[in-house]
Amino acid sequence: MEDTTARACPVMTPDEERYADIDWDVRHALLAKIDAALDEAHATAAARLAAAGISHPPPVRGYFVSVAHQALCCRLCGADPHTFEGGDPRVALALIRNAENVAAHHWGADIGRAVDRAARSGADEGEGDAAAG
Repeated sequence: MEDTTARACPVMTPDEERYADIDWDVRHALLAKIDAALDEAHATAAARLAAAGISHPPPVRGYFVSVAHQALCCRLCGADPHTFEGGDPRVALALIRNAENVAAHHWGADIGRAVDRAARSGADEGEGDAAAG
């Protein structure tokens, strides 16, 4: 993961540099703990399912990533992650826009065209349903 602080502010004071170093260390330690917790959740699910004699495979690691993502989004929006109550829809929409910007900037996603295609597809499906009914 690239540290963008140095690019955004190339001439830092000694205090700013120490702050940036501490921030980088803490963020990366947090991400390592999140990764470890995801691995542990996956392993625990597999072990408990096997111990219970359940032959179905455990959820894939990505499932637990999605669970954590959804809970963190709820927390960012001020919602209860168990009931989804109390969230601010403006914050939710800002999170969606941020995700779209990340996809466009870092991975080259053509967000406008994808949204247009989805809207046209939905309109076409809706027209077909209405015509059939």
